[in-house]
Amino acid sequence: MRLIVCCKRCSTKNTLKIKASDRVEFKKRYGCKIDLTCKKCNAMNKYEISDIKAEHRFDSSIFFIITIAFIVLITWFLWSSAKGRISYSFGFLPIGISIPLLVFSVFTKVRNDKVRNFNKS
Repeated sequence: MRLIVCCKRCSTKNTLKIKASDRVEFKKRYGCKIDLTCKKCNAMNKYEISDIKAEHRFDSSIFFIITIAFIVLITWFLWSSAKGRISYSFGFLPIGISIPLLVFSVFTKVRNDKVRNFNKS
């Protein structure tokens, strides 16, 4: 999760290097307003906590590619460990597919919950 603020002058998204799980924690650490200089137009403005939004990072697509790779590897390993017994091989395929997908879905849900909690608070 990354925190962003849109510039009041040029509407550029500026990423904050500040970490907070919700707005209450943000307020405790940094106060009600923060000063920020825009990366594009160099305008310095004060932003309230309500101006800060949370977004997903790029790493979800990378994690999805890793999940697909794990699906292929686990399926290949389970298929080769059955050593030609067709009935066992087809039984292992759902296991090889479901375990990485379960990990990916839990990871995605946790990330979505963090972003939703910050934006709602």
